[in-house]
Amino acid sequence: YIVPGKETRVKVDNLSAGGLRLKIERAALLDTEVEFSRGQNWVVLLDLYDPEQGTRKRFFFITRVQSVFDDPKYYELGTQFQEYGKLKDDGSREVVWKKVEEDGVEDVGNWVVKRHLELYREKGLL
Repeated sequence: YIVPGKETRVKVDNLSAGGLRLKIERAALLDTEVEFSRGQNWVVLLDLYDPEQGTRKRFFFITRVQSVFDDPKYYELGTQFQEYGKLKDDGSREVVWKKVEEDGVEDVGNWVVKRHLELYREKGLL
């Protein structure tokens, strides 16, 4: 999990309706055989917190790695959402998958815009 204000080895560096950029400490992967390359698909679970309502929205994504930047400390992955899923409303743990359209995932885009507006109100023009 990536929780604001808590130290983590994986960071969401950028988020949009169409994808996300992850920054992953190499040290977090020392005992694994994980390698990243363009064209790979990864499943990502993302919880987006809504401070106005005190709730979170959970999304599952199948992402395609579009870019990999590899330096001695970090991997930076640029990914594009291919499919997204939500848990069924019936209380089951089944995920319903949908293809991501060209303009991205509307709920994610709306969340990002709201957070940018909050920052603008708090800090002014950045």
